[in-house]
Amino acid sequence: MLDFEKHKQAGENYLSFDVEKNLCFPMHCNETYEFLYCNDGLANVTVLDRIYRLRAGKCMVIPPKFAHAYETPDYSNVFICKFSKDWVPDFYEKHDGYIATFPVFSIDFAESLTRKMPLVTNTFKQKAVLYHILAEFETHTAFIPVDKKKVDVLNAIAKYVSHNFTEDISLKDLSDKMGYSYNYLSAVFNEYFGANFSDVVNIYRINYATDLLYSTTLSVAEISKKAGYDSVRSFNRNFQKYKGKSPRDAREFVKEGIIVDV
Repeated sequence: MLDFEKHKQAGENYLSFDVEKNLCFPMHCNETYEFLYCNDGLANVTVLDRIYRLRAGKCMVIPPKFAHAYETPDYSNVFICKFSKDWVPDFYEKHDGYIATFPVFSIDFAESLTRKMPLVTNTFKQKAVLYHILAEFETHTAFIPVDKKKVDVLNAIAKYVSHNFTEDISLKDLSDKMGYSYNYLSAVFNEYFGANFSDVVNIYRINYATDLLYSTTLSVAEISKKAGYDSVRSFNRNFQKYKGKSPRDAREFVKEGIIVDV
């Protein structure tokens, strides 16, 4: 389960490794680079307004502050390394304000590399590995200036929702805060997020609630409240809508050791 930026912020010299099964997360914005390697299956990765197919054996790099989302049509197993820009200052300075024309690429021995990366403890070796990945990335693509207005708007939206989804927020609140018209932001949501504002907020809430169901012993009522719902009934209805089962059933599956895509 991917961490929510609201609940886990990356600081200086940040470096983390994870393997995600059936990668799925709504549009969000990180302060870190993300290096992805697909061990198996297929994941769709949206960066700004473009969708990329990340297939088994392929790699991808997402720069800091670029709004992105993950979705798995059937099955995926993806290695994820997140690292702050201070690990690779020269690369960041060179490419800040630019976007890769096609960020999916291949690295020789990538599977072996991703298995060994979490075991490296020497700082110089860690930097060497990260720069090696970025050098391969740079070699396999071209870079063009980014549409700053588009990036700023999408990042501001993603950051606002990811930091406030447990509160009582609305598209009008966001419109007032950003200084853009309600109709403009509504169109942005439908075009780039693939859903309306309410659906995006609910997806964040339900994903967060799912994480709490699995990682805590909080009751369904307590989780409902922490996720931002005023009533358990509303929480149950939305959980069923987005996950296809009730919160209690989802928790029971985990207790019984049944692996399900939730």
